[in-house]
Amino acid sequence: MPKLRRLTAREITAVLERVGFSLTRQSGSHQIFKNAAGKRATVPVHGSRILHPKVLKSIMRDAELSFEAWKGCCVDIWRNDTAARLASFDDQRRPMQLARDPLRGSEMP
Repeated sequence: MPKLRRLTAREITAVLERVGFSLTRQSGSHQIFKNAAGKRATVPVHGSRILHPKVLKSIMRDAELSFEAWKGCCVDIWRNDTAARLASFDDQRRPMQLARDPLRGSEMP
């Protein structure tokens, strides 16, 4: 199996929802997802920490997803997420305003 991209729990959750899984319950910091066929996948959610590739591999095995299917969903989600972040970054950028230095009476950057 090729190297897996390191993902956060939020990204893994987005991939599972895209391939037909839905959140059925949560037990502590673990979210349990099921699909229509009854397959179950558990995702540990610990803030924005990146999950170990072995955890990702076990989630893929539980969900019975191939590497190709997983990679295709990850690329789409990553592209959408990156585009959204760049758009919000452009909206928040403002020209730098100069402030006056009270001691010198001149403008400072």
